[in-house]
Amino acid sequence: MKCVIKLAALAAALLLTAPLQAQEVDHSGHGQATVAAAPSVAPDPSTDAAAPTDHSGHAANPAVSAVTDHSGHPPVEGPASSDEAALPLTGPRSTPGEQDHSTHQMPAPATPPGTHDHGARSTPGPVLPVPTAEEVRAAFPELGPHAHMQAPLLTQLLVERLEVLDADGEAALLWEAGAMAGNDMDRLVFSSEGERLQGETEEARHELYWRHAVTRWWESRLGVRHDAGEGEGRDWLGFGVEGLAPFFVELSAVAYVGENGRSAATLEAEYDLRLTSRLILQPRLELNAYGRGDAGQGLGSGLAETETGLRLRYEIRREFAPYLGVEWTRLHGGTADLARAGGERSGEARGVAGFRLWY
Repeated sequence: MKCVIKLAALAAALLLTAPLQAQEVDHSGHGQATVAAAPSVAPDPSTDAAAPTDHSGHAANPAVSAVTDHSGHPPVEGPASSDEAALPLTGPRSTPGEQDHSTHQMPAPATPPGTHDHGARSTPGPVLPVPTAEEVRAAFPELGPHAHMQAPLLTQLLVERLEVLDADGEAALLWEAGAMAGNDMDRLVFSSEGERLQGETEEARHELYWRHAVTRWWESRLGVRHDAGEGEGRDWLGFGVEGLAPFFVELSAVAYVGENGRSAATLEAEYDLRLTSRLILQPRLELNAYGRGDAGQGLGSGLAETETGLRLRYEIRREFAPYLGVEWTRLHGGTADLARAGGERSGEARGVAGFRLWY
């Protein structure tokens, strides 16, 4: 009978001490955590690999209801205890004594190349300051009525023709040149042209005149002219226009008034036909007419002379271009009669060779 009583007391002691043996202590150094008791179950080899591992190196007990994993993965959940049920449903849950890592925020990932963040605002560029009234007036000064007089002084020397030609089997020298000084609106021009044969000046014409721009393509001219050569010299007052006609024809028309009621008119036209960027064919026409005859100069009234030329020049540089050509000269009316009376021909064709130069 006493033995039976001792066995019953031993069994009761074993039942009372069983819950204390089921308690687990966390040795990871994060603090002790009390977990709910779970029935002792033999480990299943197939599920050992899935058991979470604590950072302390000890395998976690599958009977633990919740163990916080510091690797960033969600914790493995077990049966909820009464303490866990009392926790609020909102916000992360943590085991008492463990650090709550939910307050740490990870940086947002960078936007991959090639993608567009339509919700983000672009950084505004630099804002330019608004100019003041003084700065605007300094940048755009008001031009007075004589602003063109402030343009720089321009000068040019142009030798339009300097050539040798065949005149009745003899070589003659012909020139046409000029010098200019001024600006785009007003220019002072001196020009000279003539012909020398056997060391003597057969005829020459010198002019000094003022050119003024009246439109974009045309200029007026006013000046004086002096004729020299065989016979007595003549002086003229000339006025006219010159410029660029349609189809890029360079045109000059001048009327002259001389002594004793004499009058004259000259019309010149020439055109540069570019065959290549350097090779240029230039046709040229000049007409001279007089209001009354002048036997001392061998001139009759009306249309006195026409000169037609065709020259082919090659621009080695734009400032220098040699050329070859041919020129036809024909006298008309009373001028032709005076030439024939003096034993001269009223018309002839002559080959020419020379160069064009400007500086």
